[in-house]
Amino acid sequence: EADDFLRKGNGIRMERVIPYTRGHLLQSNIHVVAPGGASFGLISHQGEEVGYLIAGEIELFVGDKSYRLSEGDTFCFRSEIGHGYRNLGATEARILFVNTPPAF
Repeated sequence: EADDFLRKGNGIRMERVIPYTRGHLLQSNIHVVAPGGASFGLISHQGEEVGYLIAGEIELFVGDKSYRLSEGDTFCFRSEIGHGYRNLGATEARILFVNTPPAF
């Protein structure tokens, strides 16, 4: 099952925007991150990603840089660069990720 490969970390759950099926060129998920939650390390994979912070406040790590993002902020990067995030706020963060090709 593809869900076994979803992003791992403390206080993270995923909501699929595009159901997992073979043949899609895009993959889209909403990463729901509890206060203090964070991804488990940096990951990298083939492709490109774009994201939109629906709610909350996060720190996004891309390579050796970090970015403090607030509700309404967007981002885009090559997926081959190691990336991860953590919730900096006191409320749940919701991050819409879209990437191509599908990574998991």
